[in-house]
Amino acid sequence: MLDKLSNLAGLGNSADRPDKVNKKNNVRQADNSKASQKGVEKSSENSPKDAHVKISDSAKELMKLRAEAERYLKMIEEKETLSADKLAEIQNKLKSNQYLREEVIDKIVEKLINLPNFKNF
Repeated sequence: MLDKLSNLAGLGNSADRPDKVNKKNNVRQADNSKASQKGVEKSSENSPKDAHVKISDSAKELMKLRAEAERYLKMIEEKETLSADKLAEIQNKLKSNQYLREEVIDKIVEKLINLPNFKNF
């Protein structure tokens, strides 16, 4: 009977009234926050204070290989690259045997001898 009177007054269903809707939402929010707090309490109770992670030897090896690969990639990125014009110039010098001339060979040998890791026998 009360519902019919509410409908006639334009209030609609009692669940549609703002005060009822807000009360339901507040109850739901309170229930959700309690449930989330319980989850936090449970997880803190179950976690050991001295937790340790053990990494297998193969995983350690993979980590070393990855670090080495990253180091090589960084070295490659920092290296100067040859332009297409410079590469074509080198190819032309090879075709014309310019690197086989005596003065060019002498310069190359001198540079090799002056390298820090060169050993005189």
